[in-house]
Amino acid sequence: MINPSTLDLKTLPWLPLDEKTAFPKRPAIYFAIDSLGNIQYIGRAKNVRSRWSKHHKYEELNAIGNIKIAYLFIDLLDLLPEIETALIEYFNPPLNIQLKIVTENIESKLLKSKRQDPNYTKVTADIEKEIASKTRAICALTGISLSDAVNEALKLWIEKKKADEKFEI
Repeated sequence: MINPSTLDLKTLPWLPLDEKTAFPKRPAIYFAIDSLGNIQYIGRAKNVRSRWSKHHKYEELNAIGNIKIAYLFIDLLDLLPEIETALIEYFNPPLNIQLKIVTENIESKLLKSKRQDPNYTKVTADIEKEIASKTRAICALTGISLSDAVNEALKLWIEKKKADEKFEI
């Protein structure tokens, strides 16, 4: 899949925001980037030009000024939501206020089956925003469920604590 840390936005094709009628008619993840190189917004579209004809963020981005829209073309339409989610989680652009995490049907079924498994229990925890964002991005990019990632991290932590502090659990 795509590794956000190796994505060089400067190499992506782009057009100024005010040239939205010239945007490509291709499926892509698009990045609204300001004059300082900061990503202000990330979105996805099956047809970028059509999406931007009446985009809900146009006025807000236009007010920032000197915005360019860069494109990461994705021909596999089924992957658009997953890639968009991972990139938003990784870059955390300010105008992507409400991010809906897309959960695949397989993961949903897996989570439901774990909830019914007596060896699993649901735990709620407060996690630092940056750690949560990076964890979600890595999960989306690697196809690992958040539950499995947390389980693995906690297993490692328990083993380290047992070794460091001689806990008998």
